[in-house]
Amino acid sequence: MSNNITLSKNEQGLKVEIDNAIPFDEFLNDMLNGILMCAKDILSHATEDELEEMTGDVYDMINRGAANVLSTLAPTLEPNPDYDPLEIIHEQNKKIAEAYTEAYPDEEE
Repeated sequence: MSNNITLSKNEQGLKVEIDNAIPFDEFLNDMLNGILMCAKDILSHATEDELEEMTGDVYDMINRGAANVLSTLAPTLEPNPDYDPLEIIHEQNKKIAEAYTEAYPDEEE
């Protein structure tokens, strides 16, 4: 069965109309694929010099938007309960120190 999803923007925000009921996971997948298609289209117009920076900008926009949706939907849930920011910082510091040692092998700390 074919299903049409219509998006229209008005003063209140985005209006979504769906012809027939579909499971939420299918709807979400369709919306995310639409976002991906739009992002790829935008990036296809970038010059070679612009591509890396534009890709990072688009990535950050999508990331912030998804994080905003999740924090609005469930503000009391932690994004990742297994996430340990101190462990991440420690690993980053190790990588920085290794890269520095590799770049400047003759220098002592």
